[in-house]
This record gives sequence, structure tokens and C-alpha cells, in this order.
Amino acid sequence: MISKTLGHYTIGKKIGEGGMGAVYEGEDTRLLRRVAIKMVPSPRMRDEQERQRLVHEARMASAINHPNICTIYDVGQVDGWYYIVMEYLEGQTLKEIIENQGPLPEKEAANICAQVCSALAAAHDKGIVHRDVKPDNIMISADGQVKIMDFGLARLVNESAALPSSRAQTGISGSEPGLSASGLEGTALYMAPEQIDKGRIDERTDIYALGAVLYELLTGEPPFRGADCVSLITAILEAPTPSPDSRRPDLSAAVGSAVRQALSRDPEDRFQSARDFRAALDAIASPEKARLHLSPTLWLLAAAFFVLGLVGILRLQGRLRGNDIKVTNIRELQPTDQPTGTPILSPDGSRIAYLARSFGADSLHQNLIIEDLQTGRTKLLDLSNFRNEILFQPTDWSPDMKWLLLNTDAGLEAIDTSGTQVRKFHVFGHQARWSPDGRRIVFARFDPSKLTQKNEIWLLDVASKSARRISPDDGRSYASPWWAPDNRWLVCVGGVGSNRALWFMDAQSRRTKPFLSNEMGAEAPVWSGSGNYIYFMRSGSELWRVKVDPASLAAVTPPERVFKNTNITG
Repeated sequence: MISKTLGHYTIGKKIGEGGMGAVYEGEDTRLLRRVAIKMVPSPRMRDEQERQRLVHEARMASAINHPNICTIYDVGQVDGWYYIVMEYLEGQTLKEIIENQGPLPEKEAANICAQVCSALAAAHDKGIVHRDVKPDNIMISADGQVKIMDFGLARLVNESAALPSSRAQTGISGSEPGLSASGLEGTALYMAPEQIDKGRIDERTDIYALGAVLYELLTGEPPFRGADCVSLITAILEAPTPSPDSRRPDLSAAVGSAVRQALSRDPEDRFQSARDFRAALDAIASPEKARLHLSPTLWLLAAAFFVLGLVGILRLQGRLRGNDIKVTNIRELQPTDQPTGTPILSPDGSRIAYLARSFGADSLHQNLIIEDLQTGRTKLLDLSNFRNEILFQPTDWSPDMKWLLLNTDAGLEAIDTSGTQVRKFHVFGHQARWSPDGRRIVFARFDPSKLTQKNEIWLLDVASKSARRISPDDGRSYASPWWAPDNRWLVCVGGVGSNRALWFMDAQSRRTKPFLSNEMGAEAPVWSGSGNYIYFMRSGSELWRVKVDPASLAAVTPPERVFKNTNITG
């Protein structure tokens, strides 16, 4: 029996039930304000880990001050009860709204999820990933304010997954009975593939979950269903990504495209930030207003990726065909349109290519742009051959600069720089790179035959369009391949889960060789055109390099930092 008082809080009626305990209406007798109090009895707090989880939830949420996040006031323990005191909200959860009203109008659903994006962006700016975005954890207050709640599964991006979670012991929580799988944290219906496989969790994991929430707001049903947990996970990992407009013909193509992109199985193909997702949703909810301004993340692209010194420094994940780099000058480049994703630099450093995408009220507008860095002149390529496809972004130039590789929802394709020819390779992959001799294309792809989010490295012969896997079946996931100048060796990221390192891979024999340990946190490796250096990103904003012997593939010097862009955060 709960006491009517808890320190200087009075306890009222029960207003909800959570995964760990009940939530009560209460009053702060010192500040004379209405509050909500989550109460957890001591028998539920079986050990120190359970108590840490409660404090962890409070700390994660209280670290973020944002109008779309439920405010945490206090956390403590009195008379055998553990509690969190939070902002009192009158309203309904999205789960209740869906159950009571069914599917929502397109603009209303987009507006709700746009507000959630704002909350997630604030959390992501602090390095916090929510990991349990679902209709139950999103509330609409009586005045129409959207609030995201329950940071019990939240983690820092670089935080160990070993932090306690009661749900890790009982399996997946779900909106349906019978959903359980020991060791997985989250809610199965909204869980991203990388969350299922315990791979790298980052901001894009939350974007996937919110895409699933948006799908459900529009259709009344989650995007994937299953009779049990195994069949549900199989659908999430293997079934074609559904589009809400296939179930509701009144929906616009723009909202269908936004949902499909958010639900992309590969994180690289999703919106890369919550702000980018919000920009798309704003265009759907209020097309006129959205045309007046760039999203903050697009300005970040202009201030970060375009600010990189193209006179002496490669762009992030850029190309090095010639000599090794030295930071000598940084100048700002102004894109003529809104870039989607990272622009790619031509082999001679004279041009960039990027995708510009906008969402109108009834359609998706896609432009592939080539921009001359000296004159500023731009060329708009004809995309009539891609009218029924979603372009994610260009991934590479051909060595002769006559073709651009594209990642689309129909697979890997190439468009010539005159915009008149298209080559379809009929394979699905990402991070595709042309070999220096132009005869082959290496790319990463998911293994569709296993219930795991595992990347493999594949090799495509350009002439025959035949592809084969070259990464070994050793239990590791491999991604981010980059060619050596000799057309034989590759450098890539490989490992299990978050324990990843840099590896060399022989494209002929499939032999692998470890290069740089996981302690460096190396990402996006690039082999210099001379073959003497491996460049890589660290912490999202630091460019590092290691000198390597091209013959033995041994490191000659310790890693050294080349450049740090203080404009990039997170």
C-alpha cells in the first residue's frame, strides 16, 4: 500500500502503468505544482543494477531541456519506494489516439512526428539515443504539445551496452502478447535491424523507430507484423520496406517516400539526422512554410562538409587519387541547392556531385547536380529515367569522370555525367566504390539469409554485371570498403557489433589482415592515391592518418591527427 505522502510530495490517483511500476498524479507541496510520480516498489528493484537503471532514466531525460521532452524534477527513495518525479501531462499517448481514432490525416501525422524529431535532435546533440521510440512513449498534451517520455533504454552513442536494463532480462517488450526474445532491449515492432543484431546504435536507430511510428499513425498498423517474435524479426530484417501510400491511396507520394527512407534497412540510406527528417516532415505538414528556409542540418552540411579545405584536404569520406594531403587552406563553398547526404569529389578535385531533394505537397523532387568548384557553375542531370525510383545519394565517380554511381531503391545504378545514359547493375548495396582501373565496383550489402544485421563486401564486374561475395564468412561484419591504388587490396571496417577495427582485404584471394585495433574508433577509411597512407575519421569530426608500407601492409608510423573540424558535433 502506497503512503499518501512521499517526502514533500503527496500521492493521488494512479494515472498509468509502466514497465517498472505505476505512475501517479501528485503534488509538490514545496513548489505547489502538480506532478507525475513513477513509483517502483523495492521488491521490483532486485539488485543494484535495477536501481541504477531508474537513476539512469532520470539522468538521461534531465540532461535535455526541450519543450517536446517530458521534464524530470526529482529522483529518490523513501520507505522502500523508489520514484521519479516528472512533469504532469494531461492528454493521450499516440497509442491511445490510434486505438480511439484510427489513422490520422497526413498533415497531422507529419506535424506530430516533426515535433518528435525536434526532441530527438536535442537528445542526439547531447549524444543520447532514446532506443525506445514508440506510440506508448509519445504523448499529446491537452494543448496539442507533443512530448516524448521514458528514457529508460536511452544510451550515449559511445556508451557500453552493458548498462543495466530490466527489459534485457525479460526480453523484448511489445504491444502484443507473445513477443519475447531473451537479451534484446526495446520494443520489437519499432526496433531497427541494427538494434536486433546488437550492432552500432546511433541517431539513425531512433529515426527508423520514428518512421515506424509515422507509418502506424498513417495506416493504423505497424509496418511489420508477425505471429511470434521470430517471424516479426524475420520480417524486419528481410521483408520489403512497406509504403503507407500502398494502403492509403489518399496519401501523397512525398509522405510515402519519407516513410520508406526512414525505414530503410541500411542506416546509410535513412535520413542522416533528426533535423533532416524534420525538414521532410515540415514540407509535408506545411509546404509553404518549408520552402522558406533550409533545415539546420542542411546548414550544417554547408558549414561542415562544404567548408572542408578542398585546396589540400579531402572531403569527409572523400577521394584521394593523387598525392597525400596536407592542410594548407580552408575555404567555404556555397551549394546552389539543398544537398542530401555528403557530396562526392571528382578524382581531379575540380567538381562535386550531390543529390538535392525536396518534398512537395504531393510529390518528391530529386535533382542530381554537378558543380564546378572553380567557376561555381552547376549542371542539372536529367533524372527522367529514375522517375519511379528513390535516389539515396551518389557514392562515387568513375575514374574517367564520365559516370556517377548511385544508390537507389532499385539497386546500384550509374548515370553518365551528360545525363543521357543509365546503367543498371541489378544488385543491392551501399558504400559502392569504383576500382582505380574502372573495371570493378566494390560495395557493402546486408546478408539477407540470416537473422542478423551483418554487412558483407561484394565485388561487381562492370562489363558482365556479375557480382560475388569476397568477405570471408568468419562471423564479422565488414563495411566501408576502399580500394588501394594496386586494384587488388581494400581497406575496410570489420568486426562484431561495436567491436570494430580496420582490416585489409584481398579482392582476389578473399584473405583478410587486421590493421588498426578497435581502440582508435576508426571509421570511413580512405587509401591515399600514392598508397602510402590510410586516412580515417574518428569521433565524427577528426581526420586521422597512418603511414603504411604498400608492400607489407604494415603500419610505418603511429596514427596522427591531420585535422579537426570544430563545427561538427555529435
